[in-house]
Amino acid sequence: NTPRYHLYNAGSDNSYTLQELAEMVNQEAKQPVPVFVAQEGMAPEYTVSCELLKQELNIQYKSMQQSIRELFDWYASRLDTIDRYPLLYQ
Repeated sequence: NTPRYHLYNAGSDNSYTLQELAEMVNQEAKQPVPVFVAQEGMAPEYTVSCELLKQELNIQYKSMQQSIRELFDWYASRLDTIDRYPLLYQ
């Protein structure tokens, strides 16, 4: 397929609150941490429409939990190469 567009939304067709996303991340973490929402009411949910992306490129999605698990695995396999300073202090 040759895509007609150059920009697409990529995400889940499901809607998640920040709290729900944080809980999913904590489920995969070896050391779960408490989650505190600094400013209630800011961006109460996160969702995008990926319909165009699916139509144009025939992409199959994984669950959010599976995606988070794979992201954890990716980082775990590269821990020795990650510069943590910018992640923590910038």
